[in-house]
Amino acid sequence: MRRALFLFLYFSIYNTFSQNLIPNGQLESFQDCPSGLRQLHKINDWFSASAGTPEYYNTCGFPANVNPKQGNGLIGLILYSDYYIDIEYVGVMLKDTLERGQTYLLEFYVYVDENAPFSIDKIGAFFSSSKVKLAHWSPIVEKPQVFAKQIIEPSRWVKFEEFFVANGGEQFMTVGNFFEKDEVKIKRNSHKHTAGWYSYFYFDDFSLKKVRTDELKSNSKSDSKSSFTNSFQKKHIVYFESDEFDLSLDELNRLKNFVVQIPENDKIQFELTGFTDSDASKAYNLELSKNRVESVSKIVKEQFSWNLIKLWKGEESPLNENKNEFDKSQNRRVEISIFP
Repeated sequence: MRRALFLFLYFSIYNTFSQNLIPNGQLESFQDCPSGLRQLHKINDWFSASAGTPEYYNTCGFPANVNPKQGNGLIGLILYSDYYIDIEYVGVMLKDTLERGQTYLLEFYVYVDENAPFSIDKIGAFFSSSKVKLAHWSPIVEKPQVFAKQIIEPSRWVKFEEFFVANGGEQFMTVGNFFEKDEVKIKRNSHKHTAGWYSYFYFDDFSLKKVRTDELKSNSKSDSKSSFTNSFQKKHIVYFESDEFDLSLDELNRLKNFVVQIPENDKIQFELTGFTDSDASKAYNLELSKNRVESVSKIVKEQFSWNLIKLWKGEESPLNENKNEFDKSQNRRVEISIFP
């Protein structure tokens, strides 16, 4: 009896953490095979979060220009356009409400249409307690919990994965581009620029799961016994508000989620490098960048107290040219690099 109870509890806990909270995450369940464009309504569970008309593709009826990452179905979205209002979003109701303070891992695959004139960054996911559904095409300007920091290159499936800590009560996920037009970086592709140019993305294989931090650290320890592996993220950027060196709650959570997935290995070396925008004097900015490094260092030292190199460069080596507020926000940062 005790053994049966133990096994029941064990598998109940295991299933809780291994369960994909996104229904129809592989995009295979549908009401009818799509026969053309603008037929997202034929897939089960997913919906358009605006008046936009995303595509559902399936090899059973209307295939896409690319092969799905897995299975037969995928979704297509316009995420940036010459006409700013022409942006599309998809949403889904989660299987369970997210828990406050719980860490989750979101994963999906994205593919930039090779015929699109350009690519962008900032593809993200916004988790909310209520359903996002606009009656018009206007962009949804929200603060997504996770988003891509780099431009997605075309013509191949790219895996997106990022940890985040839930505020609690989130029951819906919306996927798309949530940033103002001047906040999005674009890269021209080799195709001809025509009126109404756009960036078109395919999505497949969504997964959202709880993360057991103790299990992560246990697995990391066993991995680190043999060698310094490639199974974890080795770079991270912490961003700061203007003239601040204290971490915001969002950045603090992102930093802690980054640190917890690193294996405990005394051969690992951390390098923290601080930067600022150009709004103050060089001397002031140099000191500010130092203080930012110290703030990040305190969090890293909670888990790792060895081999910590700290550098600060003030306004040197900007990522952007400090021409507008968004450019400046990207320069106010501490870069973390990990080396074997």
